[in-house]
Amino acid sequence: MHCPTSRRSTTLTLAGVVQAGAVPIDTYATLAEIMSTWNRPDAMAFVANVGAHRAPIGR
Repeated sequence: MHCPTSRRSTTLTLAGVVQAGAVPIDTYATLAEIMSTWNRPDAMAFVANVGAHRAPIGR
């Protein structure tokens, strides 16, 4: 069941956060920041783990 009020609430909340100075980023950008460098021995294991737990795209 789709709830348009929830979508509007999310949009307005995000707009307020941006107006306060926050910069929204997506999940993959956050994970890239956590990794900080990809030149490390466990980089491919990290990618595999993220890929195994990602949400379906386009839903």
